[in-house]
Amino acid sequence: MSYKFAYSADGMKPSSIYKESCVMLDSPKITQAIQSLQEERQEKHQLSSVALREKALDGLILLAESASSDQTRLRAYELMGKVEGVGLFEGTRIESNQTLNIKTTEEELQESIASAINNPDIIRLFEN
Repeated sequence: MSYKFAYSADGMKPSSIYKESCVMLDSPKITQAIQSLQEERQEKHQLSSVALREKALDGLILLAESASSDQTRLRAYELMGKVEGVGLFEGTRIESNQTLNIKTTEEELQESIASAINNPDIIRLFEN
């Protein structure tokens, strides 16, 4: 499609346009120019995201320090804590991948109960 906009392609068949655009993409200079433009675009997008995050944080800091109501100040602090990179409310998360066998688990439970029933300290607890 870009080939149609950049060059006079009136009267050309779609297959011819496709072929010519493929030939151009094989050129190292064109490939490098496209890559450079894509990187520049990505960089601008990242900068705008960072700038927007900073602007939002600046506004929240201002609200947290100068808002007239306690509720507004509290909400501003809450939102600051939720900003990516601040992570104030992110708890520590522990994950465990463990496979349990029902039969083995049931046997272990029965052994624990039998051991507790025969334990003199446990027996004394129930006697009182």
